[in-house]
Amino acid sequence: MKANKDFDLMIYPNMGHVLDKNPYFVRQRWDYFVRHLLGMEPPKSYLITK
Repeated sequence: MKANKDFDLMIYPNMGHVLDKNPYFVRQRWDYFVRHLLGMEPPKSYLITK
């Protein structure tokens, strides 16, 4: 996550079900919607900061 790399299995230790404060999770969720709802490829190196 710190390297902003993509991977399929996401395990977030010591975190509850609300992950909105994790920038990596937010980017992955946005990327999913861009791919599957817009039918476009999201920018590869886009980085969300706190």
